[in-house]
Amino acid sequence: MSLTHQTNSVVTNPTPSCNRTAVAGAPLSSLSLRQLCQLPHAVVQPQQRLAVMRAARAALTDPALAGADAGKLAALAFYLCDWPLLQMMLVQGLWQPAVTEQLMPAIQLGQFDQALGTVGQALATGDTDEQLLELQPALLQMLGQLPCPPAALRHDAVSLTPLQFHHVADFIWQYADPAIGRLCNLPVFPSAEHWLTWLYLCQQEPTRHLFAVMHADYGFIGSVSLQVFDGIGFFYYWLGADFQGQGFGPIAVKLLLQFGRQHLGMQCCYAKVFDYNLVSNRAISKLGFQRLTLRALPPSEAEVFYYLGATQSRACHHRSLGLLLQQMNSGIELAALPPR
Repeated sequence: MSLTHQTNSVVTNPTPSCNRTAVAGAPLSSLSLRQLCQLPHAVVQPQQRLAVMRAARAALTDPALAGADAGKLAALAFYLCDWPLLQMMLVQGLWQPAVTEQLMPAIQLGQFDQALGTVGQALATGDTDEQLLELQPALLQMLGQLPCPPAALRHDAVSLTPLQFHHVADFIWQYADPAIGRLCNLPVFPSAEHWLTWLYLCQQEPTRHLFAVMHADYGFIGSVSLQVFDGIGFFYYWLGADFQGQGFGPIAVKLLLQFGRQHLGMQCCYAKVFDYNLVSNRAISKLGFQRLTLRALPPSEAEVFYYLGATQSRACHHRSLGLLLQQMNSGIELAALPPR
């Protein structure tokens, strides 16, 4: 799978009949355990992923699920980055890998405290696996590097965890819709290596806080970003196509803004949206942001700016936002205000 697999015409390419039967012979969400076990991983397209995940959850209730079939279902879950499904299988005793492999779902979901508990239990029973011994300090470091207590980044089923290199495959699945990058003004990633380089460069910016948005039932569903300069913030967020319009975005944004206020000294926040992105314009207004009357110079004239915070004059917004855009190296310049 590559970061450009969404642009490949895989679904229109000739497919061997056995593959086509597994995917198209029944509604994806009602695939049987047998069909799931026979399903070639590579034929699952991003727009089909959620339906296959739901079918896999239904298969957990099949009394025939055991042994080799359970292993095949776990392998499918790994391919889909369906970490919650693997955790369900672990609890039900359907997936029993080595302890080091058991830790992967928790680490991917940002549940470092849970992973540490699993390591501690294994070590207490006398497990001396060298990799396990190395993981304990690494997990302690991950937990210690969190920007705030994990509970502050969680509300109901939605949580935030710092976006890390190990999220590359999760990101690929959710970034599959080309509209996401276009509407959020994010890069096109020709390969996983390009994404890893992009994330590395983001991590070198001390003012940028980039998070993965996690859902307890589905895992990685999108990303949020916050930059704060001298108490003034700027944020953006996006969710995968399967998870838009369900209320997850507002929860993630509220967690992000709360984090900014409580831990970064953020006093107010700006955002920008393309004027033709009607859905995002409505969504950001519902979050309490006020649309500003400031305009950007070409080639950025389609940008619309929003603000959340104490009331300020238009001139003050022009100064603050203009400086913020410079500090962010955005390349966007504001049109001058008309003379009074």
